[in-house]
Amino acid sequence: GQDRAKEVVNKALNNPLIDADPKEAKKALVHILGGNDFKLQEADEILKNIQEALDEDAKLIWGAHLNPELQGNLRVMIILTGLKPKYLKEDDLYVQ
Repeated sequence: GQDRAKEVVNKALNNPLIDADPKEAKKALVHILGGNDFKLQEADEILKNIQEALDEDAKLIWGAHLNPELQGNLRVMIILTGLKPKYLKEDDLYVQ
């Protein structure tokens, strides 16, 4: 329940491919995959955990999908927007 919801969100937000602070995200697209044991309460818990990790005014759009092959497992994909990459300087963001 709550433990696996927190774990899957932590793994998604701490993915090494995210090279920015999620707290800066203004919007997020969230896709949740779970087995037949996936409950709507888990989706709510996942979304609450994501919302807490983002900008307080961030907008979330989400969807969920059941896949019997994922029985006992959860997968979350998060696409964040409104971020500034850590490795770029402000001057690098503009092309002249």
